[in-house]
Amino acid sequence: MKKTSSSSDIKEYVLIYFYISFPITFPLFLSHDWKDLPLQLIASGGFLLPFTIFPQFRKLFIAAYLPFYIIYLAEICHTAIFKSPLTQSSVLTALDSTSAEAKEFIIHFFRLPILITVSLYLTVSIILTIFLFRRRTKLKYHFFLTFFSAAAFLFSVYNGFHTTYFNKNQLLPYKFIQIIKIRQEQINNEKKQYTKYRLQTINGLKSNNPPYLPETYLIVIGESASRQHMQYYGAQRQTNPYSGKLITPFIFSNVQSPHALTVLSLKSILSMQTLSGKHISLLNIFRLSGFKVFWLSNQYYSGEDKELTNIYAFAADVQIFTNNVKDYLLVTEKNNYDKHLLPHLDNALQDKALKKVIFIHLAGSHAPYNRRFPPEFEVFGKNETNSFVKEVDDYDNSILYTDFLLSEMIKKISALPEQSFLLYFSDHGEDVQTTPKSCHCHSDVVQIQTPAMFEIPFLLWTNKTYNLANTNLIKNLSVIQSRPFNTRDLIHSLPSLAGISYNEQNAAKNLFANTYRP
Repeated sequence: MKKTSSSSDIKEYVLIYFYISFPITFPLFLSHDWKDLPLQLIASGGFLLPFTIFPQFRKLFIAAYLPFYIIYLAEICHTAIFKSPLTQSSVLTALDSTSAEAKEFIIHFFRLPILITVSLYLTVSIILTIFLFRRRTKLKYHFFLTFFSAAAFLFSVYNGFHTTYFNKNQLLPYKFIQIIKIRQEQINNEKKQYTKYRLQTINGLKSNNPPYLPETYLIVIGESASRQHMQYYGAQRQTNPYSGKLITPFIFSNVQSPHALTVLSLKSILSMQTLSGKHISLLNIFRLSGFKVFWLSNQYYSGEDKELTNIYAFAADVQIFTNNVKDYLLVTEKNNYDKHLLPHLDNALQDKALKKVIFIHLAGSHAPYNRRFPPEFEVFGKNETNSFVKEVDDYDNSILYTDFLLSEMIKKISALPEQSFLLYFSDHGEDVQTTPKSCHCHSDVVQIQTPAMFEIPFLLWTNKTYNLANTNLIKNLSVIQSRPFNTRDLIHSLPSLAGISYNEQNAAKNLFANTYRP
């Protein structure tokens, strides 16, 4: 290969370098994270390597680089919305999302500033690509340019793969490769735990209730419900007019979620790993205690076993998903109302099993909020002139609708002759305020996280039979209700409500025990 130092070649390589570095550095200008700019510029130079080795294929390499522009569009949108580059959990959540959830995410976060940002990025990208394609300059081989781009490539690879941790100095393609690998490992591990070993033994597992005693318990997991918007917790609007009419709930005033993302929260809430490395599922605790376990979900489900959000359902004896993604996208949008769970709840309650625990996973108050309640529950405001305020109204309407559904479930447990309770809590909260700084979202991005994303409702309704059989616990609840509690310790606490204990249960983390330590 003939060496040359033509100034026209250098100019052409500078243009190509700008084409390569533009999508990589554009998000940094949005986040004002200038300290990372030098490293990103160096790493960008690594993608010059194929241009310098095979300059005759310049147009082919330009076309091959276009997918990078698409990949970095995700980083730009994330930065524009959350003021932060993509994080590991954000990408994992996106990979775990269905097409319907992705569609709703775009609808909810569509804003004029984001549209302008994306339009600017795409406009520059198109102009750059067309400009470089139309140039007829013939590049020549440059030894020193090849040497420096090779060094930059090795630098980018080192930053991309030298560690298993999510490194903010990694280029995005390396992050995606790493995260996809991490996600697949998680899926394989969870499937292994919830399928192959779903009948594992749990040391010391026992129940204080006799095997012939009928029991029925409902565990309702809400979605994106913040207690700040609940009348039970002092909200000015009457968002809880239904669920307290028949049975007065026990209101736990100081409960937080472990994370502000559904996947991470459910993993912490529904499972744990013991000191010996053993994986224990909350659903398995009930199954192995003689309960028939039901999982009724209105969360989006694609029918595949590669969704971390739904993989915890595999430990249940009966799994029902009412919100099929294909039906949602192809037929109608009304399928996402949580009321469609009620007939399946009736079937579960009529099941002949003596002991039943029914987990109910709501769509709840997940954005976009106006899709979470039917028209007859549009009670709070119709601020058509202010979409930001209308979102607050819609969110409160979704809380109201959830309260109505809880009341329907409470009617059912109150009519049961066996001892029964209904426990309701949310996977995480949501920041939905009328102040401009409110993102109307939940997120793992620390810079925008607020207490509202973690402060969740935690409500317990018990029927008369349960109260008579658990008098000491009912008497102590007045003290227990004010205890600080994180739902990551639910696996240590919930079983005791059903009279179940096991060796790995930590008495200091059991909310309902006298030995509890916040």
